[in-house]
Amino acid sequence: QLGQFSDNMIRVQERLERDYDRISEKFFDGQELELERIEVCQGETHHGGQIACILSFKNSPKKIVYKPRDIRTDALICSK
Repeated sequence: QLGQFSDNMIRVQERLERDYDRISEKFFDGQELELERIEVCQGETHHGGQIACILSFKNSPKKIVYKPRDIRTDALICSK
């Protein structure tokens, strides 16, 4: 199970790096972000044990909830 946790943390980091520019522009007005903390959401897993996390940044009070699933449906609901 430790190996699965490590794989999940690597996946979170890779996806954050991949989507960094879009996240910064959409949620932080283009501000440069410095990741401070990853808080694992206990008991919430998706797609074969992938975990949801809350990402906190040193230079912003805002947080990002990372969910390893397609959130397009959630986005449509929230935009109404």
